[in-house]
Amino acid sequence: ILAVLSACALFALVAAHALSPGTLVDLDQHIADRLHAHATAGLTQAMLAYTHLHGTIGVLAMGAVLAFFLMRWRANAWLLTLVVTVPGGMLFNYWLKFQFQRVRPRFDHPILVLDSYSFPSGHTVGATLFYCVLAAWLASLPGNHARRPAIIAIATILTLLTALSRLYLGAHFFSDVLAAMLEGLAWFA
Repeated sequence: ILAVLSACALFALVAAHALSPGTLVDLDQHIADRLHAHATAGLTQAMLAYTHLHGTIGVLAMGAVLAFFLMRWRANAWLLTLVVTVPGGMLFNYWLKFQFQRVRPRFDHPILVLDSYSFPSGHTVGATLFYCVLAAWLASLPGNHARRPAIIAIATILTLLTALSRLYLGAHFFSDVLAAMLEGLAWFA
């Protein structure tokens, strides 16, 4: 319960500061401008590929593969956790976007043009939810006690790369991806 309350409180703090003028909004714009100014063709292609893997279809497909293995190994509790956490959390995020209705970053020469709302990031929440479930399941397997820190570190890196791809491509502000990670952690917890 402490994890849920902490993540929710931090989410509320980020939301309050991201949607009103101030330091976080200024930082958001500064990061967006810097990343956009330093875009390269090769890195853009890599970021596009990575971000598409973590879109709704990609995350649900990865979830379906994990669900197949969980069913095969009769890990019914983990299967239920996966089904409630990933699609449920992604639907909740979709609802939140319409509550906040934040406009995405704008550039004269954008890499991506999206007309949907920005806050919180759907790709980032999907990655957070999926990798939390995957990491928790892998860490719970017998013989993985010593590997738990590595499992958590890899899941964290994969989630952070998703967030970075969204920032780099100009699809989100820093506070959008930060809020999405907090939202995902709260939903998972």
